[in-house]
This record gives sequence, C-alpha cells and structure tokens, in this order.
Amino acid sequence: MSFSNSDLDKYVLEKYLPKQAFIYRQKVGPGVMKLWEEIVSKRKERSIQLDLFDQHGEKIWFVTVPMINTYLDKIEYGATQDIQEIISHVTDWDEKVHELLIDEAYNSSVIEGAVSTRKRTSEMLKKKQEPKDHSERMIYNNYAAMMHILDNIGTPLDEDVFIQLHKIITEGTLEDDDITEKYRDDDVEVKDLSTNRVIYHAPKARDVQWMMDDLFKFIHSDTPEIHPIIKACIIHFYIVYVHPFFDGNGRTARAFTVMFLLKQGFQFFKYLSISTAINQKKGAYYKSIEDCEKNPTDITYFIINQLELLLARYVELLEQLQTEVGKLIFNDWLVENGLVLSKRQHKEITLLSKKQKNFVTIEEYKKRHKVAYETARSDLMELEALGIFERMKVSRKFVYKFEFHRFISKLIHETNKDHKF
Repeated sequence: MSFSNSDLDKYVLEKYLPKQAFIYRQKVGPGVMKLWEEIVSKRKERSIQLDLFDQHGEKIWFVTVPMINTYLDKIEYGATQDIQEIISHVTDWDEKVHELLIDEAYNSSVIEGAVSTRKRTSEMLKKKQEPKDHSERMIYNNYAAMMHILDNIGTPLDEDVFIQLHKIITEGTLEDDDITEKYRDDDVEVKDLSTNRVIYHAPKARDVQWMMDDLFKFIHSDTPEIHPIIKACIIHFYIVYVHPFFDGNGRTARAFTVMFLLKQGFQFFKYLSISTAINQKKGAYYKSIEDCEKNPTDITYFIINQLELLLARYVELLEQLQTEVGKLIFNDWLVENGLVLSKRQHKEITLLSKKQKNFVTIEEYKKRHKVAYETARSDLMELEALGIFERMKVSRKFVYKFEFHRFISKLIHETNKDHKF
C-alpha cells in the first residue's frame, strides 16, 4: 500500500484524522501502519515545534492546517466587526457583560460536575448571596476569579498569578488531602466526568514543576509565527495536560486562558464564554484531548476543536445579541422612516424571528391571522416592498421569507447614525 503525494497532502492538510479514525477508514492490511507513519512524518515536516515537552521528553507540535486559518479569520472578523457593531447599539453594555461573565462562571463549573441552574446562579451572584452548597461555591468562586482577572489585567502572567487564580477558584471546595501550597505532590489520572472513563494518566508529580516552568517561559516568549488565539489554545491544553493540581485544573486553565487573551488585547473574550462553548459539546472537547494523548505530541486536534467551539459560540452569541437588540433597532427604523405596521404584521415578524421555519405562504398567513386572502396577500406584499420579507418560489408556490438576523445585520451595517437604546 502507498499514497500519492496528493493523497498524502489530503491527510496532512484537509482530513486531519487521528490514528484510530484513519485506520478505521482504510482497508485492513500490512501497509496501513506504514501509511500512517508517512502521514505523521509529513505532518511533522510542516509543523511548528514548541519549547514544551510531554511527559516522555518529546517536543509538542502542531500543524497550521487551512481550516485553522479559516476559523481564525472568522473569529477575528466577528470580534472586530459584528460584535462591535451590536455593542454600539446598547447603552447598558456593562450589564450585558456582567451577564456573559455569569455564563462563564456557571458553565465552567457545570463542566466540572456542578449541579445548579442558570437562574439560581444569576440570583446568587446579583444579590451577592452566600453559596448554599458545593456546586454553588464552585460557581461563586469562578465568578470571583473572573472579577479578579478584570481587576488585575495589567499584572504579568507569572506563576504567582496562576497559583492565586487557582486558590480563588478552589476556595472552600477541596478535600483536605487535595489542599497544597503550590502544585500536587502525588500522581493522578484524568477522567471524562460524563462517562467516568480514564482519558489519560497525567505526568508524574515530580515533573510538574519543570513543565510549568516551561509553560511560563513559553507564555513570555516572542512567538510571531503563532497567532495569539492559537497560543491561548496551547496554554489551555498544556495546563490540562500537566494537570498541576489535584482539582480545579480545568477551571483554572479556562480562566487563565481568558486572562491571557484579554492581555493580548482580545476584549472580545469578555463576551465570548469559552466555558459555554465547551459545555455545549463536552464530548468533542474531551475527545480532542484524548486524540492528542493517543497521537503523542500532536496537539493540532485540540486547537481545531477549540477554534470550532469558539466559532460556533460566536455565531450563537451574535444571534443572541441580534435578537435582544433587534426589535429595538427594528422599531427605531420604522419610526425614522415613518412606517406603521399592523398588529398582524408585527405578530408575524415576531413569530418568524423565533422559528426555524422562517417563511410563510399567503394561505398560512390568512389562517393564522383569520383574515381574507386579499388582506393576507396585501400584508405580505407590503413587507416585501419594505425589504423586510423576500418573495421566492418554492415548488410552484410563492413564499415570503424573513431572515431576522440577516435583516437586522443589514440595518446595522447600513445605518450611519449612532443608535442608543
């Protein structure tokens, strides 16, 4: 068995499969492992080698595959364009940021097994109530850590800051045997909490200090070839990989990663909850860590996963923000243009903005609002003439389509006025 150069490039640049997935897709035969070795060799040739080592003394590396650059471009565009345009339409943005920080605190704890509700979390934190149980203490601590980060954004990211962050995150939540002055002094294994399955055995306790020393050197090193968001992913992975504490590693890794990104000037990450993104797809998150462990020293899998999760969360956040301010922007647009819609038309717009099925026929409109066919037709034609709905033909029938988020985005882009709500 052998690969052509084009086939080889496909598995290096396009289909970045881990070993197990690659073998599963091939015909069983003596040459499969040789093919895999060729792929790994080619990947290493294209890789960026890091001055970070695994527990066997091998250098960690990754490949900047095309999909990574695509994800980065989309995330950066969202950070500098779409979200900023939405922010310009909100006066009490500090309150919204506060809500998003609560999201981070809540989801970071839920990932690690905390049991509570978003509603209870908001009530506790806004009213400054004392936590009632272990889960609430985890959430409370995570929120305190985020506030600490925002208050100390000018502080250099050194070991003292890292240790302090961990202490804030784990205060009152650790068993006596897990409390240490610094790093863990015994060996541990890492489990996927959703299945209780061992993902991998963490480095020996004796190796933690030198590995963390290397991490802080890496953080402060000049790495122009590595995008800051990728560098943040690497920092996140390495903390989880080294597992320097008995407990609180994931929460500390996520909080520390946010701190790094904010210090790099990515204020966007005050709004984009990394933990919310991970909590929505925990299985994929843990699998990416496992893939890195089973394909030693290649952390491309984790970087791809993190960027995919962040991009998905960005799209979700943008839609959420557009929905929240969309009605206000829309109503302001109507007033500015001297337009008056009927209650039926407002009701239809509200309905379609919430549904996955974002189109309506004249017959459906007629039945929903209990009006004559001509009235339904006239209402929808008015909305089309205003550019709110788009008429299109589907299976010999005309339908009126309303893409709420696209329409609101268009209003935001087109306006040169400084709307405030």
